[in-house]
Formats: sequence, structure tokens, C-alpha cells
Amino acid sequence: MTNPAWGDFSLSATSPNIDRGVLIPGINDNYFGSAPDIGAFESPYGTAGPTATPMLDVSTPIPDAPTPPPVVTDTPAPVVPPVVTSISGADALSTNADFVRYALDFSKDVSGVDAGDFILSTSGNLANASITEISGSGSAYMVTVNTGSGDGTLRLDLTDNDSIIDAMSTPLGGVGISNGNFAGDTYTINRSAPYVTSILRADPDPTSADTARFTVAFSESVFGVDAADFVLAASGLSDAGLLSITGSGSIYTVVVKTGSGNGSLRLDLFDDDSIVDAMGAPLGGAGIGNANFASGETYTIDRNTPVIYSAVFYSDGADDGWILESKETSNRGGTVNSRSATLRVGDNAQDNQYRSILQFPTESMPDNAVIKQAILTLQLETIVGKNPFVSHRYIWIDIREGAFGSFGPFQIGSLQNSDFQASASLYSAGIILDNPVGGWYWSNLDARSFPFINLQGVTQFRLGFLVDDDDNRRDDYLSFFSGDYGVLYARPQLTIKYYVP
Repeated sequence: MTNPAWGDFSLSATSPNIDRGVLIPGINDNYFGSAPDIGAFESPYGTAGPTATPMLDVSTPIPDAPTPPPVVTDTPAPVVPPVVTSISGADALSTNADFVRYALDFSKDVSGVDAGDFILSTSGNLANASITEISGSGSAYMVTVNTGSGDGTLRLDLTDNDSIIDAMSTPLGGVGISNGNFAGDTYTINRSAPYVTSILRADPDPTSADTARFTVAFSESVFGVDAADFVLAASGLSDAGLLSITGSGSIYTVVVKTGSGNGSLRLDLFDDDSIVDAMGAPLGGAGIGNANFASGETYTIDRNTPVIYSAVFYSDGADDGWILESKETSNRGGTVNSRSATLRVGDNAQDNQYRSILQFPTESMPDNAVIKQAILTLQLETIVGKNPFVSHRYIWIDIREGAFGSFGPFQIGSLQNSDFQASASLYSAGIILDNPVGGWYWSNLDARSFPFINLQGVTQFRLGFLVDDDDNRRDDYLSFFSGDYGVLYARPQLTIKYYVP
């Protein structure tokens, strides 16, 4: 065979070379368009038309088919859901404002943000808080909240219900309720700003002392009280000034020096917003000067006025106690108890009246003391039955210079039955009303009783209700701690202010 050329040969239908996948130059290569079955291998050259091809001897081994190139498939990018990055208070976190704002930030642009995606958490007596507006787009939103009424804390939380989605419709936190929840900052709402309720004298007036005390009371516990918050309004005095400030909570004591000369002295408070309550609310609310206080009590400084001293006496447990009437309407003592830790004033189930005796060792005062004030105080232990003040009116106080029931050659003043009806140095030296302060009942004794406060020995007081009983055949009495009670400062007290001429 000489000069074979491309196109001179073709495979018959029964050729064993059909679908063998081998190259036979001029036979099964370089076909275009429609063609007979030319086998599994068409062309390795990638060009069309006749080309010079080598002639293969039929005895030459046919090479294997070339390996096809690998198929490359792109891996899809992972889906990253949007998340909340912050819910921050956009206003001062301690406030008395009616509206506050929250800045809400997401990790990417989202849509579907509405009021149904949030809840408001409150504490204290804060009520009726609500979301009033949601503005913004993309990854940044602003939520405005009505703070409602009352005081307390307020927090905006996002609750994920999968309604917030990104541009690929991927829900917040990924598919699943609550996996995108987020708690925001907490606001402290305090509409009840503190204020000064009083500035009162804590020492006798007039005074000639070098120092004087003022008690400053606030409407609630406050912090930041210092010398810069006060000014002295002085008239006729020189070199007056503040010395110290002590106290905490709602009560503070300011000590001032009275300087020299005679005149008047008043302590005023200047509001510079440095005094705040536990929630950070400034005095009178935000604003300098809106809680100034200049109407407190005034001292009269008179260098010719003697110095006033104060003495406190506690009832003697050995000789105080209660006495029970022998029978209803007898008006005579029948039973005594001087060892009990409590005193009784009222009546028992037989409508017999209880009276009580107090004894104070006032002999320690100077013999020439001039008494200016005497206050009797008793701490309540309990009320048995109904409150006797309702039916028995008020407690009267008799005073005795010495003991009510002195007996024997040495005039021993121990408690005895006759103390119930024994004569007094002065009847109705004072009264006790149903107006206790911190559980303490008190009486500012009449000045007529001062001469009977014994400067040479003991002074006794007798207590009883104006109405002796209420005829209900039940125990109805007040129980006060006595001089036998274990805690000294809970025992009956007599506070006397005096001067020595």
C-alpha cells in the first residue's frame, strides 16, 4: 500500500475498532458535523480539517487513551446569620425622664424589626412602660421607650422569634426561636427626687456656747453631703463657720462655731446637685439651686446666756414596777411587781386598773441646777388586747419629789401597794398621747413640775390612763420596758436640760 491519504479509508459497521477508544490517523480523527460511527475517540488535536498525520503500522501497539481532565466543583460559602451586637442606653442611665432611648446594633443589615421583637423588664413600682417608636434601618436602629409611672429599673430585651432576617432571608441567630435573644442596658427611673424636710436646732436656744448643732433631715437617704452644701446666715456675729458634718441616710448633724459677738445664726443648704439619693437622683431633681433650703430654725447667740447642760437618767429597776388595783373601782393597790422587765398601764380581764411607778436617781445633778426642760420617754414592748388609747383616752403623769410610798424608820422607797393611791407632789405633770416615735412614747413635762425634780435624792413618776377601764372583761394594756430590762438604752429615760447660774 502506497501513498494512503486522509479520507481514503473508513470503518465498516462490523469493524472491531468501533468504540475501542484508539486513534487511527485518517480514519477516526478530525471529523466535523454529521459522520458515521467513528469509534469512541474522535480527535486529540483540537483543530479542524485535514492535517498530516503519521502512518501507523498495523503491527504497532495502540497507545492507551489519555486521562480526561478532573472536574472542579465550587464549595458554597457558609451561611452566617445576623446577631445583635449591642442594646445600649442612648441617654443617662439614671433619670427621671418620661422617655428614654436604646441604640440597637446588628452584625449586618437586617429587616423586620418591630415592637413584637422586644419586651420590657421592670422592677420596683415602675408601671405602664411601653415602646413608642422604632426607627432606623440596615444594622442600626433606635428604640424609644415611655418610662410609664413610678420608680424602679427598666431594661429593653430583644426576644428572637425569627422575624428579623438579613438580605438572604437568614433569621436572627439562625433558624430557631430564641437563639438570637439579647438583654439591653438597664435604666434607673427615679421620679421622687430627694429634698430637705427640715433644718432644726439640736441644742437649747438662746445659747452662749462656742458651738451649736443643727439637725438636717432629708426626705430619703442621700449621699454626698459635705461642707460645700451649706452656708451660714449670721447677723451680729463674726468668725462663725462650719466645724463638722456627721450622719448618714436621711439625718445629718452639722456642728458650727458661733464665733464672737451676739446675734443670730441660721444654717442654710445650697443645692449644687452634689447630694444624690441611692438611684443617683440629685436633690430637687437635675438643676442647680432648685432645692435650696433657707427656712430652718435660728439660734440666738447671747453671750450673757448661761451654758445649757443635758443629763439622762434611767429608771431604777429595784424600785420601779407595776401595781394592779385590788378590784374594780376600789382605787387602791392590790398587787405589785417590781421584778418584771416590763411595766403595765391599762386594765386586766377583771377591769382592774394597772398603774406603773418610775424612779430616777436625779440627786447627781448640781444642787443649784436650774432646769429648763424635762422629757420622759418609754419604749413600747407590746400592746395586749386592744389599744387602750382608743377607749382610755391618754396617760396622765404624776410626779413625786422622793418616793410615793416611803415607809419605815429609814423612809425606804421600795415599790408597794400604797403607791397606787399615794399623794403626789404635782398631779398631771404631763400627759402621754398615742403618737410614738420609733416605738418610743414621750412627754415634755410641764414646767410646773421642775421644782419637784429632786436634786437631793430620787424622783418618782406615776402613770395611769385617764379612763380606768373599759368594762369589756378583757386584758387591754400597754407593756413598756422597765428598769429591769437587760438593755440599758431601752429602759425608761428622763432627759433634763439645765444650767448652773
